Amino acid sequence: LLIASCAFLPVKWSIDAGRGYRKSMENHFAKELSKLLPHELMCNIATVQWVEVQKAEGSWTVDGKEDFISFVSCVNCFEFKPQTEVAFVYGKEFFAYIKRDPRTETFYG
Repeated sequence: LLIASCAFLPVKWSIDAGRGYRKSMENHFAKELSKLLPHELMCNIATVQWVEVQKAEGSWTVDGKEDFISFVSCVNCFEFKPQTEVAFVYGKEFFAYIKRDPRTETFYG
């Protein structure tokens, strides 16, 4: 009986660990992401002026001021097109571009 219960514990632990991972995956890791994000985030909208895709750089206008952009370090970056709007969120040691989509339209409002 002792051997059977000792063999069951690793199996139960493995099942419980997998359940937590699946639950996090269903929520797109929102709980884990919220722990990593800065508490105070700012959001702004920029208009892309020009883009050089090969160098992953370009220019945009934010609050009437033209500024240089680089998106080399962004992993899943979407295509930047000239004369389109791009929302971006930033905070302490954090920066993210937000693609315009029906689900993200609130950032563009």
